[in-house]
Amino acid sequence: MEDAASVGERGSATALGVAVAGVIVVLALAIATLSASVLSAVKAQSAADFGALAGAHVLWLRGSAAACDAVQSTVEKNHAVLSTCTVTGSHVRVKAIVNGITREAVAGPVDDPP
Repeated sequence: MEDAASVGERGSATALGVAVAGVIVVLALAIATLSASVLSAVKAQSAADFGALAGAHVLWLRGSAAACDAVQSTVEKNHAVLSTCTVTGSHVRVKAIVNGITREAVAGPVDDPP
């Protein structure tokens, strides 16, 4: 036989369990969203870095006319969109976009700062 105090508490563990499960789902979604944003930023930076290096290499070998073509190809192969490619002297500045996140990189000779 149940006492009077325990009759009113029936099912309270179920409500608590549902609340805890809801909090866990919300936290998991927040972590997934943050992870996707960080991954996009890393991909954009990698595409910009590789694009700038490719552009600087082609700039050194063939001149400025072909440098941004090499940047465009490299950035696209890294699944990003080229925002800008600027050749200034012996340096190449690149901006790449992944999922709305833009990152920038510069490449050129160390002894000739941009």
